[in-house]
Amino acid sequence: MGGALKFGKAFARPKPLIARSFLKLVGYEAVFLPLAVLLGFSHDTLVAIIIMLGSATTVSCYIMAKNMDYDGDFTSGVVMTTTLLSSFTMTIWLYICKSLGLI
Repeated sequence: MGGALKFGKAFARPKPLIARSFLKLVGYEAVFLPLAVLLGFSHDTLVAIIIMLGSATTVSCYIMAKNMDYDGDFTSGVVMTTTLLSSFTMTIWLYICKSLGLI
């Protein structure tokens, strides 16, 4: 992905890029973390759920998008954005759960 990246094309559509990145980093956590708590997950297992839900989009998404004739440049923008922001959002989710006494 790194060698084929074109910044202009990767960030050409900022609204969908932000929407997909927000959904990946915040939306899934906001929906599934309360469900996990209701199902009784706590401590180490809840941290694992936070990591699985809030981690960056994988580079394999770029390869899959290219193989399926989708916009690989857009997908690379989502991968880059989620990689950059996931450390911040994951820290926030961990802080929230720690403040609530869940971990």
